[in-house]
Amino acid sequence: MMTLFCWHLCIEKLLKAHWVKDNPGDIPPMIHNLTYLQKQTQLNLEQGMLEDLKVINFWNIEGRYPDYQRGLYQTATKEYVTGKKTLVENARLCLLEKLQ
Repeated sequence: MMTLFCWHLCIEKLLKAHWVKDNPGDIPPMIHNLTYLQKQTQLNLEQGMLEDLKVINFWNIEGRYPDYQRGLYQTATKEYVTGKKTLVENARLCLLEKLQ
């Protein structure tokens, strides 16, 4: 479960970097919602990437709030986490590339 939560943090920080780039002189919002952050940037992401952000966003909500952690524990099997590694790596590389 911690892996999924940390992956969310990685993508969140990259989106906040884009937010800062696109909103000079302002401070990024103190939120963790990836979809909201993305909409506050000038990023033009493909629909598939937007759907991936929704999946990754679920890991934050479930991991951050104790009442929801049980559901994430049931979801976060070894096979699930292994299967999502490529999704996160693709999102990370896409966001890093667009920062250039």
